[in-house]
Amino acid sequence: MAGERDRLASVTLAELYFKQGDLAGAIRVLKEVLVANPGSQKARARLVLLEGLAFRSAGGDLRKERIRKLGQILERVRKERGE
Repeated sequence: MAGERDRLASVTLAELYFKQGDLAGAIRVLKEVLVANPGSQKARARLVLLEGLAFRSAGGDLRKERIRKLGQILERVRKERGE
């Protein structure tokens, strides 16, 4: 079944999910497209856009948690670089 799902995943299918109001479904499909075809610039660009939209529409607490986690990641990267 996973192989069939991979074959069906496309940027067009993601757009259909998005137009029906299923942002999470659209993001999931785009991630599947990128697993099957990591070089798809169209899928990558659309995923970045939709994930940004999801972030902006997320509640304040969720945003704060994501920013906190990103700060932790950035701090680790700085430590590894010796900054």
